[in-house]
Amino acid sequence: MVLHSDNDIPDDVTPRPLDELFEQTEIPPPPEIQLAPLVLKTIWDSDMLIKFLDDVTGRKKWRCGHCGQEWFEHNATKALGHVVGIVKDIKACRGTIPPRYKDAYLNFYRSKYDSKAFKAHSIAKMHSSLDTTDNHTLTSLLKRGLKRTADTAIDLTVHSPITNSVTTATSSRSTSNKKQRETFQTTLSNQFYNYPGSRSSPDAVRAANVAFAHFTLANSLSFRTGECILFCRYTRAVQQCGADYKPPGRNMVSGKLLDATFESYYHEEVGKLFEEPDLYSISVYGDGATIKTTPLINVLACSPGNPACVLDVIDCTLHMSEGGKKDAKFIAQEMLQVLRNLDNIKKGSVTQIMFDGASNVQKAGSIIAQHYPCAIVEHGAEHVVSLIVEKLMLLPCLREYGKLCKVVSDSNLLFYFLFRLLELTIHFTDT
Repeated sequence: MVLHSDNDIPDDVTPRPLDELFEQTEIPPPPEIQLAPLVLKTIWDSDMLIKFLDDVTGRKKWRCGHCGQEWFEHNATKALGHVVGIVKDIKACRGTIPPRYKDAYLNFYRSKYDSKAFKAHSIAKMHSSLDTTDNHTLTSLLKRGLKRTADTAIDLTVHSPITNSVTTATSSRSTSNKKQRETFQTTLSNQFYNYPGSRSSPDAVRAANVAFAHFTLANSLSFRTGECILFCRYTRAVQQCGADYKPPGRNMVSGKLLDATFESYYHEEVGKLFEEPDLYSISVYGDGATIKTTPLINVLACSPGNPACVLDVIDCTLHMSEGGKKDAKFIAQEMLQVLRNLDNIKKGSVTQIMFDGASNVQKAGSIIAQHYPCAIVEHGAEHVVSLIVEKLMLLPCLREYGKLCKVVSDSNLLFYFLFRLLELTIHFTDT
């Protein structure tokens, strides 16, 4: 291919500059890559905030990729406050945050603030709706034969503690027949006020019953919750508190209160293991389990005083994440640490160790037996029997027999419901 310009002369082979042969055009710069805005559902969705476990202590830690600082525990509120620089109990990030990340952090913070305001508004709206619903329930109860007289009427000219409304009682008196009639307007909030004296007013009791029924049904609790001894103890304890008492939040229940309750029950159950220690010893048994990808080892013990006592549930997540396995050595080490607590009460109390037939736990039992010379290692009979039954049920004849039993069981259940339906139909027809 030969290139020509407009100034070319035929048969002229003189070399010409390139700018005469080619038109000079500016090369446009490469287009800038527009990254999509970063949207965060949680603060940990940012790849610059990294969660990990400490190599030495195994505690949870997180690192800010903008400034390189590290903190213990995966606290989402502090992580957001660090990159935004608003929360006071953590240092603000001193690193360079790109605009894309900065906008994402600020948008997430605003959305979280807006969601809190919306939640507060929703709770206030729900309280108003619940007040209306429960007031209707109380009105329905009063219409079912509950009569009020002037002697039992309550002065309802009080401020409602929930809705801050004022209800007024008006009276109209008839002088012709000398009878008093009281008309009143009532709300659920007013029923929390008692009559003068130590006994609770009937209206307050009815209001409390309605609130309790609503709480039970809304949370899908058992209808026998009110009969629970622990719940009755709680209500008695609440009666000793002031009007400003509030139940503990989820963090306190799942933290200090849960730990205190566990320690109390643990010492009580372990104490039952050592009833008549001079006559009976303790059997220890355990097995591995995986619940929702969490590897665990449960350690239990039994004695005549306590046939089933959970000593510990060992979390093997850290060990497995480092490439370890539930081998005999690891199981023996973990169980020996648990059994040391029993030795503090009575040394040499363990005389029997039971596992299933897996080779790793049987070897772990042999290792544990070296520390407890009086103990013997045995196979768990229930686990062995279940394996035998499982293999037997694979036989064709027993498999068909199992199907027949299922059909017969379903048929009996169907006939039972039909009989009950017929019995109810006859009952309502007669009435």
